[in-house]
Amino acid sequence: KLPTSVTLAEKTFLLFDFLEMKRLITPTLHALAFANGSSTRRAKALAKGRILSFHGVGDEAFPARAFKRVLAYLTRNFKVVSLDTLVTGANEGLTDEIALTFDDGLRNNLTVAYPLLKEYGTPATFFVCPGLIENGRWLWTHEARARLAHLRSPEPEAELTRLKSLGIKERTAAEDDLRRRSAGFTP
Repeated sequence: KLPTSVTLAEKTFLLFDFLEMKRLITPTLHALAFANGSSTRRAKALAKGRILSFHGVGDEAFPARAFKRVLAYLTRNFKVVSLDTLVTGANEGLTDEIALTFDDGLRNNLTVAYPLLKEYGTPATFFVCPGLIENGRWLWTHEARARLAHLRSPEPEAELTRLKSLGIKERTAAEDDLRRRSAGFTP
């Protein structure tokens, strides 16, 4: 408990300092728990089926070698099953099964993830966007990011975050505006 003589500004600074410290320390603690096996033991002790959802694999944010390490870890420590098997078995009680899913139907799911899943004999469920495929379109977030890069936007991720916060009508209008401003760009 803080002494009553501590000002609101000092309390705010201490809280900020604590939150910043937590932000900096948490990844290290997670890495240590992973390295010494305690996170795996804890996960197994919970004995609940899990669904791990992926998006892009094989890009700068999540390289293929990192995904391969994830698959090695999962197949070594858990029973990786199909989503159908996991859902069907959920009514039968506790389990340490894990199902893998891939959202958005990105090309790298086929070209990068699938060969690694096949190599490890690991089932997965892929959710694709048939309307995008049929119309030759991109996911709106991917298109917006590429158009912002084309325009050399100084903070494309901040702009994308702003777009995500808009209602559908406002976002659609903002997307249309972005397309007008980047008319020379072809997805």
